[in-house]
Amino acid sequence: MSASWPPDVDMLDVIGDWLYSQRWFPGSVGDSVRLVANIDLSSLSAPLDDNGDSTDVLEPVWISIIEVGETFIQVPLAFTDVKPDFGVIAQVRGAWLVDGCYSPAFLRAWVRRAHDSGSLYPVDPQRADEVRDDLVRHAEHTRVLTGEQSNTSVVFDSQFACVLKILRVVHCGIHPELEITTALGKAGWPHVAAPVAYLEEKISVPELSKTPVVLGIAGTLVREARDGFELFVEIASRAEDPSPLARELGQVTAGLHQQLAETLGVHERLNPAELRDRLQVNLAASAAEVPQLRQTHLIERLETTIAGIGDLDELPATIRIHGDYHLGQTLYGRDGWCVLDFEGEPLRPLAERRAPDLALRDVAGMLRSFDYAGAKAQVDAWWVDHARNAFIAGYTADGGFGEVEQKLIQALEIEKAAYEAVYEYRLRPDWISIPLSALERLAE
Repeated sequence: MSASWPPDVDMLDVIGDWLYSQRWFPGSVGDSVRLVANIDLSSLSAPLDDNGDSTDVLEPVWISIIEVGETFIQVPLAFTDVKPDFGVIAQVRGAWLVDGCYSPAFLRAWVRRAHDSGSLYPVDPQRADEVRDDLVRHAEHTRVLTGEQSNTSVVFDSQFACVLKILRVVHCGIHPELEITTALGKAGWPHVAAPVAYLEEKISVPELSKTPVVLGIAGTLVREARDGFELFVEIASRAEDPSPLARELGQVTAGLHQQLAETLGVHERLNPAELRDRLQVNLAASAAEVPQLRQTHLIERLETTIAGIGDLDELPATIRIHGDYHLGQTLYGRDGWCVLDFEGEPLRPLAERRAPDLALRDVAGMLRSFDYAGAKAQVDAWWVDHARNAFIAGYTADGGFGEVEQKLIQALEIEKAAYEAVYEYRLRPDWISIPLSALERLAE
């Protein structure tokens, strides 16, 4: 065992400043922050010797569950007397406290814990031992992805190459990403990163104790792939026509919704009045938090548009959907488009994210994402219009949307842009003009 954590040192005091600097941290200065549980994985942290056998060298590694206001987050940690190149949080009495995502000892322990829990390779459990040995051997050679995201992703580049997503905000209940990717993987749909591993734990906190809590999911690594958002920003920066790729993405999206309907079922239709009420509640909640939405008559005009949804005769049937669909949730590789991150909008409750909904909500999210790509590249509206129109053409097989679908798309884009306004107001205030401009356009 290497250096042990000093029992008289308050861990929250040590990591406090670091926590507030992390993009995934949901709190702000002044919020109540409380340590509610530690999950000790130290006994599983041993490295391998030259023969591939575990040694008796252990390091303190654990998962801390922290309550921030009414939200629970996980913070994987390691304490070592060998200073790593990356991930150091603080030096404490001659040793280093490290973000566990950067610690081979923590990653070995995570994989072994998943194996012992029976959650390695759910699409083919007979290969669990093989997967464990492969990932443990390569824990020394992982890399942490540095892009902006609500979680933290660690890449294992090995035989069972995968991306381990450490879920920073945790919830009690069935996790939609694990549920959907497992179903799509078993169905053989080729445009999804099938799960390689996941870890769930029982946590003795009243709010989290009803069911095991999913802490991390590893999905198959898509090789030689480009992030969808970065790809379209690059295309826009070169003033190239986005239509071919956008059309192909629309076709894949239609295939995704068809596969979700076949695999997880078609559900009842929403009542138009109930959908109107939901949209109005979400819009009002956004306006209550974002001052810019209350400074003009924008809200009144948006409410008028949404109110018209209640007059529709009938809505399409609902299915399980992606729930947070945008370009950053896609990769484009040698085999075409791959869809990622089925956890839904992280600020919404887990039960709400698992509820069946209109497939057009995903479509609205992707249309909003083209707006973001155009804004990032600072291109004219023509580029965004070409991307949106091509995506719709691919999604509808050139049939376009009918009158009801067009009204729904407009209302669902309003809902999405209002959600974006809250997100940007909280985390990226420099970007808030993007959803606000969209809401002005949608209000017309």
